[in-house]
Amino acid sequence: MILAAARTLAVPRAVQMTASREMVRLRLARFGRKHRPFYRIVVADAKAPRDGRHIERVGTYDPIPAQDGIKEVRLNVQRIKYWLSVGAQPTKRVAWLLGKAEVLPPTPRVMPFSEARPATAKLPSPTHGA
Repeated sequence: MILAAARTLAVPRAVQMTASREMVRLRLARFGRKHRPFYRIVVADAKAPRDGRHIERVGTYDPIPAQDGIKEVRLNVQRIKYWLSVGAQPTKRVAWLLGKAEVLPPTPRVMPFSEARPATAKLPSPTHGA
């Protein structure tokens, strides 16, 4: 019995990840130095480490405001819309950034539990004896 050697085709990593049923996420990868973060917005496999291997870099985010008080966000909107169309899921923070940039609908603000409940009137404590 003769076995024929199977030919393997070189398939780009991005195609391999999207072809399989693995979750692809839009998320932040941290760069910069201690107490001075700088983030890249990347498309990565959900199982990959935060700063590990990614498929594509689609933007940057600098959370430290400049002298004029503006935080810098740069987005490749065309590529972000592509990845969202093929099923990539943004993390909460990336969805918030995309909402601010009007790429996605703005995320609703979730009220903390203490603000959501109406304040109840405190009853006076009973006095003992008199």
